[in-house]
Amino acid sequence: MTPLRVAFDGLPLGHWAPLFHVLRLEHPDMHLEWRRMGFPSRERSLLQSADVGLFVEPPREDGLSALTLETSQMLVVMAVGHQLARNPELWVADILDQPFPGCPELHPQWRAFWTLDKRRRGPPPLTDDRVASPEEALSVVAAGRAIATIPATIAGGLPHPGVIAIPLMDGPPVATRLVWRPDDENPLVHSLVELGAAMSCTTRPDEPRSAPRLVAGRTRLRSSRPGRGLRWRRGARGRGDAPASASRPTPRPPGWRAPRRWPR
Repeated sequence: MTPLRVAFDGLPLGHWAPLFHVLRLEHPDMHLEWRRMGFPSRERSLLQSADVGLFVEPPREDGLSALTLETSQMLVVMAVGHQLARNPELWVADILDQPFPGCPELHPQWRAFWTLDKRRRGPPPLTDDRVASPEEALSVVAAGRAIATIPATIAGGLPHPGVIAIPLMDGPPVATRLVWRPDDENPLVHSLVELGAAMSCTTRPDEPRSAPRLVAGRTRLRSSRPGRGLRWRRGARGRGDAPASASRPTPRPPGWRAPRRWPR
């Protein structure tokens, strides 16, 4: 079986499982190997021992290309009962004096994004902790020693009952991206990127993705009745069980474009 090694950063990204499900349907002889990564660091490449990665706001890295799958509003996470949790919404000015979980080994560009260094013109106060994973950072926040920022897309999947998330009204948008090496000769990498480009164009940011709808002859998944799972069929360019008259290939939606390199 042909392997595809996929790195991911450990945040709740289950709503993108249909992307890999469709890839398996189109390539039944492939095998997915998963690589759970910690927070980006200075010493480690994003795609260390992996062919492709699914990351939330990954830092730029030379030699890698990226495709934005979705963007989301930034939220502020804090311990339940925190004084800021009394507000239904927050602004950057409200959190400038709040500490963030500390770790000197984190990638400086990545950490500066989440701690809003551009808005505060410098780094925030940091705790003495050395967090390297979402679980460790969440424990520091739940203990009341710091706050953190996350995208709205993962707020419902935080695995801790001791934290609460408040919208940051003037925070930057947060992107979820596929990352790969443009010179990779593995055809599965490019198939995954094409699927990601199609899905990102046909689904609005932050919309729940219980089933994807892809375009131009790709496999199409539709929600069936409760308890009956998913049904799939092929468009005109694939061989499937549905007769040719059952559906016509869906044209690419307006505004579709091929994957591009890191946004500038």
